[in-house]
Amino acid sequence: MCPRRPRPPPPPPTTRKIELTYLGYYQTAAGPQQAMVQFTNAFLVTPIGGRLMSNLYVGSVNMQTLTLTNPQAQTNVLPVNLKKIVEVPLQ
Repeated sequence: MCPRRPRPPPPPPTTRKIELTYLGYYQTAAGPQQAMVQFTNAFLVTPIGGRLMSNLYVGSVNMQTLTLTNPQAQTNVLPVNLKKIVEVPLQ
């Protein structure tokens, strides 16, 4: 009978899942549109083209949806007031 070789440990994860909720946007008379996003217990406000977190950037906003993009040209569309799970790389 052959002795069993120990299995190598699994590789460490390269991404994590986060829960985001798009809450809407606002715009002042002299400023750009600002997207409002809830992330776990944090409230984030970011302009179009701005970095939301990690490698996620705000692509566009409207009354119904927020479009997030990353450097690999992958997009995520978040409907207003609905929680969505998005996968982001670990830093």
